[in-house]
Amino acid sequence: MLLIIGVTYANAQVRNVLFDDDYFPNKKEEFKIALKELKKGDKQFKKGNAGYVSAIEPYLRAYQINPNNSVLNYKLGVCFLKGKIEPKALEYLEHAARIDLWVSEDKKIQKLMFDYYYNHLHYLLGQAYHLNLNWDKAIEHYLNFKKVLHSDDLASVEKEIDKKIAEC
Repeated sequence: MLLIIGVTYANAQVRNVLFDDDYFPNKKEEFKIALKELKKGDKQFKKGNAGYVSAIEPYLRAYQINPNNSVLNYKLGVCFLKGKIEPKALEYLEHAARIDLWVSEDKKIQKLMFDYYYNHLHYLLGQAYHLNLNWDKAIEHYLNFKKVLHSDDLASVEKEIDKKIAEC
């Protein structure tokens, strides 16, 4: 099933636009603003919980300049999912997956997240689909998450994931 998901997202893949001035040769000022907003957002994101809500506005300002950055889409998805608890999280997490299905393995993401296995994109997509009442897709992503976890990590979260699957 993991292969099917990978193929689905790979077919719809969008090019990842890094926050690098080489990608914005004619938008130097906008690029500077975007970087400043990213730093503001990251500062809040690192706090977790209420910080996720505070990170949304600066991240959205950066998103206006670069909507095709996998890490930014991932962060916005997390902020809407874990901070505001809004169905809108799904659009950002799906976009992150279209750009890079393994974005949650990015070193920048790992530094920002406290519990490594909780940052896995399949788990977050499962939660977002769950929140959007799309039970089949939620179950699909929860099962994919279980498949890719290391057995030690799976042992610590398997009951929780099975509970979420049962809820669907």
